[in-house]
Amino acid sequence: MFHLTIEVDDIDRFATDPLRAAGAVGYLRADALGGQLPVERGWFNLFVDTEPGVKRMLYRLWFRDGVGHPLTMTGFKLVKDDAGFDVWKDTTTLFTT
Repeated sequence: MFHLTIEVDDIDRFATDPLRAAGAVGYLRADALGGQLPVERGWFNLFVDTEPGVKRMLYRLWFRDGVGHPLTMTGFKLVKDDAGFDVWKDTTTLFTT
């Protein structure tokens, strides 16, 4: 899991420019990697168009494991315009590498 604060310098530009990334600070928690690990650097893009009716929320986080090895986590959430109310599922399911 991770806990992030997204830092946006220019909210108007961030909301209208899909290439505009915001900063992400916080931590990841992964027992297999050493527990709670601070994010050294990170970015986030909100609602990047991928195809009609589908947007992605993009993440990239740089951190170190419990013994100091540098790692990068990339992830995305797919937000689809499906029938029914599924926004919670879409915005809480994160696909990671």
